[in-house]
Amino acid sequence: MAVVFVPSALAVHDEAFQLDGNVLASSQTNIGPNGPQLYDWDSIFTAAGANVSPLPTGFSAAAFKADYTLKNGGFGNLDNSTYTQGSKDIDNVASWVCTPANNVTDKGDIVNGYATAYTNGAGSQFLYFGLERSSNNGDANVGFWFLQDPTAGCDASNGTTNFTGAHQDGDIFIVSAFTKGGDVSSITAYAWSGGANGSLDQTPVANGGDCRDPNQSLNDPICATANTGTITTPWLTDNNGKNTGFGHSLNHGELFEGGIDLTQTGLGDTCFNTFIPDTRSSQSLTATLYDFAVGKLGECHSTTVTTPTPAAGTTTTLPANAQVTSSDSAHVTVDGVPKFSGTVTFSICGPNVASGANCQTGGDQVSQTTLTDVTSPQDVASDARKTSRRTRSRSRRSASTAGARCTRETRHEECLGRLIRRTRPIRRSVSTSVRRPHTWRRAPGPSTPAPVCAHRPARSTSEVR
Repeated sequence: MAVVFVPSALAVHDEAFQLDGNVLASSQTNIGPNGPQLYDWDSIFTAAGANVSPLPTGFSAAAFKADYTLKNGGFGNLDNSTYTQGSKDIDNVASWVCTPANNVTDKGDIVNGYATAYTNGAGSQFLYFGLERSSNNGDANVGFWFLQDPTAGCDASNGTTNFTGAHQDGDIFIVSAFTKGGDVSSITAYAWSGGANGSLDQTPVANGGDCRDPNQSLNDPICATANTGTITTPWLTDNNGKNTGFGHSLNHGELFEGGIDLTQTGLGDTCFNTFIPDTRSSQSLTATLYDFAVGKLGECHSTTVTTPTPAAGTTTTLPANAQVTSSDSAHVTVDGVPKFSGTVTFSICGPNVASGANCQTGGDQVSQTTLTDVTSPQDVASDARKTSRRTRSRSRRSASTAGARCTRETRHEECLGRLIRRTRPIRRSVSTSVRRPHTWRRAPGPSTPAPVCAHRPARSTSEVR
């Protein structure tokens, strides 16, 4: 695991991102040695709520979630993502219950929620988060969950139902209170200890206040702020309790935003894939929960790209012994952690795979390479493999490929904090297992069906793909 020195002058609100109570980068802040801060939420998201491509330097992941419905061209009353009474932050995710509602309290009705991950030049990692509420009719209490489980969520479109997903060791819960006028009184972060059967450690990992407070330390691990006046937004929002405020402005006390220094709090090198902002009755960990939104941050992910030799699409005439030597290489990229460990396994299935087969299982292992505490990306080559198929006739000996020579790629991405299995057919296969370099818990993950392999007729040459 990499050890990063964090200078004492650095803090969550004097990095590249603005925490100034609005969403526009044009109103720059100039705090600390890293000022001016050049980026705000409109640097991360388009007016449609999509991620800017590419994201600014250092920003590795982002997600925007609109939490409203439209009705007759305006803001609708129906909300399919509200909590039922009894859902508590101290419980496991699967114990939370969501339900549709038409009467969410305006001051507790989330309109939009968003988050982004940032790593500075020294390797320190940060999370920034925000939400917009429909009305400033009173003070507000808000919470933010950052979960490693990418499957966590709940949709009550078809009625009351339980959340999917589970807690993992190191999940983060942040809770804060802010006033109608736009002042943040306090913000506190907690960490989940253990897995699905663990608990929320009620000893805070970070405490802070309003980022704009002149007395706020330049070494703060966490802070938040809210808007003190009317602001504009590039995206649609609402500022008048679902009546006439649907548009592009927010009244004072309707935007909340904050940030946390993961490295300083000891929570770095963790892949957070889901964020859930909520509104609540108080900052108590057992408070009644009101509205929520679910965004897919997708901070940690891996890709594996294989390259065959001979190259894909080439045609090779078989020699007299009807044997062709072929191999593959895999380019493995893992985002979200500084180093990873795992295995890369190459397998081949076929020839004579039946038309319609998807090659998700079976085959013969060609080679396996173990990667230990390595940086991304990594290139891994398979051993060479000789293949031959012969048929005899009176006049000649030739190779026959009656059927597809089809194999698979399977990646086991343990850096996500759970085991996710993805399968797709390729001509020779590689399976990649990667994991983040600290304690993780393994659980079964979903499987994505692979497309079927096309049947290929017999011919006297072999196409290597």
